[in-house]
Amino acid sequence: MRIQTTGVLWIHSMPGPLQPHVSWALARLAMPDGTKPGRDIWRAQGTGGPLCAEVPFVADAEQISTLAGDLSRWPHLYFEIAQDPAVADSGVAVDGMRYCHTPELGTFAGQTDAAGNIVVNEDALRALIARGGDLTESLDAAIGGPWDRALEPLRMLTAGFDPEDCLPTAAKAADSHEKAPLGGESPSEGAEQFANVLQFYPRRAAM
Repeated sequence: MRIQTTGVLWIHSMPGPLQPHVSWALARLAMPDGTKPGRDIWRAQGTGGPLCAEVPFVADAEQISTLAGDLSRWPHLYFEIAQDPAVADSGVAVDGMRYCHTPELGTFAGQTDAAGNIVVNEDALRALIARGGDLTESLDAAIGGPWDRALEPLRMLTAGFDPEDCLPTAAKAADSHEKAPLGGESPSEGAEQFANVLQFYPRRAAM
């Protein structure tokens, strides 16, 4: 059963050469006005800097997780997807979701409520308690804390702030893909720290 959902995709930082490939992946989305995302969605972060985009969308709910998986395979791409909860005419409901991705951490996928807050269900909480250890760190990972902190500086650039007005860490994060070899990402300390909390799949960490 197809269930239409709405939401927003943010490409926070992407090397220019990836534009045609990512644009092709975005063709499965429709904008709220019924058009497809075009070349005008892209904006350079400073002169000759990496590209970013904010894309409100309407799409089948099942397409969003597929899109997140497809985007996560491209190196040096930082993105977020906020998918709104939806209910079909038949009454079948689909949870809201948030996907956050950095090359270093992989992809976090978390269920969200109507206000966009990450929801950690009872089974997940019981699993965290059963594993023991530092519960504060476990809960931080369960709500995507490491991803949130890594992406926050880049959100300023995507929102249109001048790179010179952003935190120094934002400029570093946005430019890091230019200095790393293609496909040469290595897990960051944050990913290693929380590897015992989340179950990791290739390029994705999911609750």
